[in-house]
Amino acid sequence: MRPLRVLFIAQVFPYPLDSGPKIRAYYVLRYLAARHRVTLVAFLTHPRERRYVDHLASFCEAVHPVERPRSLWREGLALARSLLTGRPFMIERHFDRGMARLVEDLVAEERFDLIHVDQVKVAQYGLRIEGVPRVIDKHNAYALVLKGVAESDPSPLRRLVARMDWRRMARYEGTVCRAFDGVVAVTAADRDTLRRFSGDGRSIPVIPIATDCEAVRPVRRRADARDVLILGSLFYPPNVDGAVWFAREIFPRIRAEVPDARLLLVGGRPAPEVVALGREDGVEVTGYVKDLRPYLERTAVMAVPLRFGSGMRVKILDGLAWGLPMVSTSVGCEGIDVTPERDILLADAPETFAAQVVRVLRDRRLADSLSTNGRRLAEQRYDWRVLYPRWDQVYASVLGYSGLTQHPRDAEEAVENSVPSASPW
Repeated sequence: MRPLRVLFIAQVFPYPLDSGPKIRAYYVLRYLAARHRVTLVAFLTHPRERRYVDHLASFCEAVHPVERPRSLWREGLALARSLLTGRPFMIERHFDRGMARLVEDLVAEERFDLIHVDQVKVAQYGLRIEGVPRVIDKHNAYALVLKGVAESDPSPLRRLVARMDWRRMARYEGTVCRAFDGVVAVTAADRDTLRRFSGDGRSIPVIPIATDCEAVRPVRRRADARDVLILGSLFYPPNVDGAVWFAREIFPRIRAEVPDARLLLVGGRPAPEVVALGREDGVEVTGYVKDLRPYLERTAVMAVPLRFGSGMRVKILDGLAWGLPMVSTSVGCEGIDVTPERDILLADAPETFAAQVVRVLRDRRLADSLSTNGRRLAEQRYDWRVLYPRWDQVYASVLGYSGLTQHPRDAEEAVENSVPSASPW
């Protein structure tokens, strides 16, 4: 069978690998482009991403970056449209006429066999196209993220918008699931939620997010490492909530037991409440860093203190691949097949979370055991070369084929010289 012509519509430009959504989209794209003729359309999240178009074009058929200007005026207009149409604010916020025209023009010019949508906020561009099978990769059940914001965000305005939006988003996600020919979830919990939203009992396969254990090498932690690392996009509401909760409720308990411990918050565009934490004793907020290695080498233990959210936390996959000892909430490691006390330590209350971190800081043998076991789990279960052949069956099911043959180009040749370095944040 000939290779498929696939239009891949992404919410974020999938390089560099400095966030979880980019990591998911990038490795799925690499897998698919080794087998099919893939045209990528993606929003730029920062102008500097344009420099990576050639990298993506080295294995994609074509790459079309789209700028999405941001301003308070545009945010207000999106909110007004949401109030008028009843569609979620976060969907209206991601509507762009230039993107809509580009997708329509590409479909008119090319005979695509399939449209692959990456994340719900750009599903609207796939919904506009008829006559071409459509698949959506649901990184999460986004309504649950909004529900968490509505319940816990410190900003009254954000809580108000989220309270208005999360039920609309649940209905919208149900509509998208019913309209698309194939829906993929990243966790079993998300699959069950999306089935509930769709209400049609459809089959939703689970393909977890993956990392690249050939590119992401274990970290050589310093013998005197005392930093507790929190890593992630520090503007994303679940991460903001977790960082503030950890700094205020957990870290003081750790310092009482280990006075020389330090808290290191690394991630792009930190929210004002996160920036403010950097003024507290023993806390450092870096913002975006291009090279993570020096910070990882200072890390004694990585903390994932998430209290709400949906999907998989790529930071945990990275931590496993780096061989970093980790302590997480049960929400933080949802969807990842870790064994507590072997691969990771778990805690949900401030006092128990602090106690688990202190255990790692004081017990080098425990830290080394978690490091070794975590890395082994990443290699065996969460490398993209292990997981992403499952996409073949998704495409086959949607298109009614009994099987899909590989693109004539060899899979390794298709990504020659394109192995990325460790993820920057």
